[in-house]
Amino acid sequence: MRPFAIAFVGLVLGQPGNVLNGNWTANFQGTTYVRLAFAEGATVPQGTMSIGQRIHVDDEGNVDRFEFRLIVANHAELAPILSGEERRQLAAEQIPLPKPFRLTKAP
Repeated sequence: MRPFAIAFVGLVLGQPGNVLNGNWTANFQGTTYVRLAFAEGATVPQGTMSIGQRIHVDDEGNVDRFEFRLIVANHAELAPILSGEERRQLAAEQIPLPKPFRLTKAP
């Protein structure tokens, strides 16, 4: 069943006019923090991601993993995926968990 589901998702993503295809941005108070561009015709989600200069990276310069969640056709959320250790470290330092970026698809 899983290979079928993966094939179906790949088929849907590769279709012209797919709801994910295009440019998505997260803005706050006039500043763009995240920009995503999903490639037209890709069979898996692929494209580019630009993150504002104030986003933190790990000790090796890697940006953490993210989860893209489609809310409606032109609104989505991009949330960082934190490990249990990262969550414990933030809690120990009394730092709240980061909220998802709210993305809007360009018309």
